Amino acid sequence: MPTDEQGNFIGLILNGHEYVGPELFDFLEQNLRDSYSQTNRQDNLSMDLLWYMWAGPNSPLFGKQNMTTFERYFIADKATHNENPNGSVKNLV
Repeated sequence: MPTDEQGNFIGLILNGHEYVGPELFDFLEQNLRDSYSQTNRQDNLSMDLLWYMWAGPNSPLFGKQNMTTFERYFIADKATHNENPNGSVKNLV
């Protein structure tokens, strides 16, 4: 569950509505199912959310502020390889 440093739930705002806590998980699950059944659509919010869940800064699956795969492969400076965990990951450590 995405949380901030104080342990408060972090929401996702889409179309003027904030999805937080269990409602966020229900919303993401429904959209994940839709992304598999609507693969031919060009303007597919569900597909966009699938990518967000893969690498979004407040994704319940990713749990980090950034993904540095490119940097690890192509940039020698290890300072660019840092992936900062979001609040929920820091609270578990």
